[in-house]
Amino acid sequence: GRPGEAVTAYDHVVEAFSDAGEASLRAQVVKALFNKGNALMELGRDDEALAEFDRVVRDYGSESLALQDVASALGNKAVLLCQSGCKPEALEACREVRRLAAGLPDEAVRAHLELVTGVEQRCREPVT
Repeated sequence: GRPGEAVTAYDHVVEAFSDAGEASLRAQVVKALFNKGNALMELGRDDEALAEFDRVVRDYGSESLALQDVASALGNKAVLLCQSGCKPEALEACREVRRLAAGLPDEAVRAHLELVTGVEQRCREPVT
């Protein structure tokens, strides 16, 4: 894909619908923010990606329609934090994913738990 162009497209979705009251539109904003974070990760703009994942959690963490995207954002945040050496924060994000996973469908739970288990293992490995 073209992550730079994707970031611009996601910004347009967020700008157009971030104040929408309709749940389905708000869910699309959450997906756009999450996908923008992924595109920023792909571009190596990890600090900006972390900011987008934090925004998903902060602004939409209590919305049931967004639960899977919030858990995904936290999982990706954990990956970035672990890679950057912020292991306590990464492990905290993993704990939050595990808490949220209780409300997700089985197939989503498995994917999220596989991700955080891998992050937890990498974060607990001794530095050589």
